[in-house]
Amino acid sequence: MIVKHVFTYSSLFCLLLLTCWACESTEKTTQKAHTNRLNIRLEAAVDKLNPLLKSTAYPRYVAANVFQTLGAFDPKTVELLPLMIKSIPEAYTVKEGPFKGLQAYDFEIRDEAKWDNGTPITAADVEFSYKSVLNPLIPNQFVSYLELLKDMSIDPTNPKKFTVYQKDFYFLAIEALCQMPIYPKYNYDPKGLMDHVKLADLTDPKKRDLLGKQDKDMQEQALFFQDAGLNSSKATIVGSGPYRVDFIDPAQGVILVRKKDWWGNGLAATIPSLGAYPDTIHYKLVLAEDAAINMLRSGELDISGGIKPNNFKKLEKDPDLAAHYNFNLQWAPIYNRVMINNTDPILSDKRVRQALAYAVNYNEMLQDIQLGMAQRTVSAVFPNHISYAKEIEPYAFNAEKAKVLLAEAGWADTDNDGVADKMINGKKTPLVLQLMNTTGMGTSDMVSASLQTSMAKAGIKIDLKPMDVNKIGTETSAGNFQLAANAASSQPGELDMTQNYHSKSLAPKGDNRIRYANKDVDNIIDELRRTPDKEKRYQLSKEAQTIIHNDAAQLFLYAPGFRIITSKAFDCTLSAMSPGYVDVLAKLRK
Repeated sequence: MIVKHVFTYSSLFCLLLLTCWACESTEKTTQKAHTNRLNIRLEAAVDKLNPLLKSTAYPRYVAANVFQTLGAFDPKTVELLPLMIKSIPEAYTVKEGPFKGLQAYDFEIRDEAKWDNGTPITAADVEFSYKSVLNPLIPNQFVSYLELLKDMSIDPTNPKKFTVYQKDFYFLAIEALCQMPIYPKYNYDPKGLMDHVKLADLTDPKKRDLLGKQDKDMQEQALFFQDAGLNSSKATIVGSGPYRVDFIDPAQGVILVRKKDWWGNGLAATIPSLGAYPDTIHYKLVLAEDAAINMLRSGELDISGGIKPNNFKKLEKDPDLAAHYNFNLQWAPIYNRVMINNTDPILSDKRVRQALAYAVNYNEMLQDIQLGMAQRTVSAVFPNHISYAKEIEPYAFNAEKAKVLLAEAGWADTDNDGVADKMINGKKTPLVLQLMNTTGMGTSDMVSASLQTSMAKAGIKIDLKPMDVNKIGTETSAGNFQLAANAASSQPGELDMTQNYHSKSLAPKGDNRIRYANKDVDNIIDELRRTPDKEKRYQLSKEAQTIIHNDAAQLFLYAPGFRIITSKAFDCTLSAMSPGYVDVLAKLRK
């Protein structure tokens, strides 16, 4: 089960007869002999690997084993640990010189760190990577995290040492700097098209936008960096991680092979974050749930997620499967939602959005669909985090309340056909909304069916528009939707809501795909980002969550637990971060 930050992935395959047959089969489970090859179910296609480019979660999770970052969160403690660098730096204030008064961080890349061509990883690669994030012609979800970056300087005596300067305090500064993917400049800018572009100019919004319009080299580089050929061929996908791409096909999956001469070999004993144990990781595209279950029985999968709750419980009780697999319920910061296009002519009315929120049968989703393996949520913040606004009273299913709100917005069932209508431009228009949803994955089909049924009771007709999960990401980014049932995940710590809820991050430039704009929320987010006091940040976060909830900017359904099935042939590491496990740390048992 590979699932994602920030994009759609959760849904259900509804061939119930086939699924039940697969779950209740009396056929004995037959397992293949295990080698150090980890086979993982992939629930959506991966067509390219470039973690900076906008995509669903699936490509990013696969890419994380090819591309590295300066630091990474420990899967258990969620502590930020050094990866490519020797240590996590502490912030300090510059006392003199051109950067006097600014916050600074001193970094040093590990001596052993090198690229696949044998050349050392240097600060120049980091600088190029930051430039790529800030290139206005490369839409990505990271740009807001570098908003307060001012510049960086490289030690003239050691190309692996550099200092990063921040314009102002940012509460996630070190996490942001450490978690940007680092690219080999020689492979992703072979012509040196970005060499003449100063990082300091890209950190200045006005200069950045002007460069994007006028600099031909930067325009050419942006096209090259996003080229499908560069990012979908095993020969041209290059990173500093422990694995190289051996095979990539959207219709089949991805195969990663561990590099024999990887620079991190031998360091895992003292630096656990550099652990990488499977010789091969095969991400197999398996859309149908019944097919995934049969592959578990035959031993063709070592890790699988996305099994719907009722089947998960049945499989867990199957003695043949239980002899070979562990059944895990892992909590991580992920939530299912219905995205709402706040600029849609119908949905721009807050009363209509609130009516939608009251027209959801949340209890049915929690109890009948998730079978208790999920918890209610009212915001994007992980419900277990201290900054979660637990004081908010969640919307509850109330079809009559929804009708009242619709009536206030001018919608009423005037012809008694069960669907509210309204005169728009002299024409009676029924309240019919399109809901994008995925099929064949997780519980999406059941959630969509529940939404259709409950909203019909409020006079809202929902037309389903099923499509591929990657297509939903593209369409919502472009604004070509009304409603989209999907899910999102984030880091388990404090949440920066800039990318998803600030008006300056409106898609397609940013990742505010619901196109939500509220000046009060903007101001709160801006203040939160610059507030050193944790307690005050928590309060500001709760204030923003409350406004977003009252505006019904999107429908927050529930936070599910990851249902992960793992082979007992491997010692698998579960994690408090999506997707709930760490594939590279899976150790073959002897």
